[in-house]
Amino acid sequence: MLKLLSLLYLTILGHVYEVSTSEHLSSNEDRLRATGQCSLAYKCPPLDTRNNPHEKYSNPNNRHGYIHCSNGIAYCKDCAPTHPGTPSLVWDDVKKRCEWTVECTATATSEWTACSKLCDGGIKQRTVTCSYLGSPISCNKCTNRSETEIEVCNSLSCPKCTRDIDIGLLLDSSTSIEEWDVVANAAAEFVEVMQKQQDVVMKFGIVIFATIPKIVKHFSDPITADEIRKLPRITGNTETGSGLIKMKQDIFNVAYGDRPSVRNVVVVFTDGQSTKQQTTLDAARTLKNANVEIYSVGVEGANVDELNQMSSSDRHVFYTNKIRDLTTALYETLKAICPGTQD
Repeated sequence: MLKLLSLLYLTILGHVYEVSTSEHLSSNEDRLRATGQCSLAYKCPPLDTRNNPHEKYSNPNNRHGYIHCSNGIAYCKDCAPTHPGTPSLVWDDVKKRCEWTVECTATATSEWTACSKLCDGGIKQRTVTCSYLGSPISCNKCTNRSETEIEVCNSLSCPKCTRDIDIGLLLDSSTSIEEWDVVANAAAEFVEVMQKQQDVVMKFGIVIFATIPKIVKHFSDPITADEIRKLPRITGNTETGSGLIKMKQDIFNVAYGDRPSVRNVVVVFTDGQSTKQQTTLDAARTLKNANVEIYSVGVEGANVDELNQMSSSDRHVFYTNKIRDLTTALYETLKAICPGTQD
């Protein structure tokens, strides 16, 4: 039904009132605009709509009125100057959001995200729902609450490197990796930290692997952290050995930008046992014999024994039970690669 609105102007003892009515609204919800002495130039005070939904208040001119709160909007209802035979209640046409908060209980509905940075202070987030006295409530009506909780993480200072390094990143992209974006973001953060090192030059070669390895960047190619975050994944078996062979042949090769006089390092990210373990160990041995240091970062499901044998030593192995804690393991890897001055 269409709303039928009409305006009625009343002149009472020199005061003009503009009355708005609607057949959809009860008389208690009709809003009237007042001019003259009844003009409302003040704001609705804070109110507790749960425990006292029709809270009485006194306005600055000591005229008494009431607040009605509906659907999160506060309506101020004020008393006009009272004279015999004149209307006494006038609705203000100014709406204001209810100003009340309560102490709520928050319940997490997601896990913490991976930390946004490896070091120097990042953030992690999770979503929550709120309740008050056992009933669901919007978190924006709770004291110091929102539907997203944010926490500072990885606040330790980033390690300082004192030597140039050529670093090969070997990233497991096999089917068992459930959150490829976490791996890509962590690798991007690793590169970003290394690229910010002062007075040294870091170069990166990147290979992703599953059943078949794929070269992403040679040492001679420029690379940015944003490019790494956007790396498309490939799926298949965990052929770590094939990835290591590709590293030796096409990354640590002077024809593709490897610097013979510079320290060479490989960092392997993996979450599983390689499909062909002996191939993996043989390929790792070939790299180590060529003076390439191998660091391994294992996440949930990785074979720690294999990581120890593949790496240059057991001090080159880092492990985390949760893939979203990968940045923490990478920070420890950074410290091992660059054990220089720490703040």
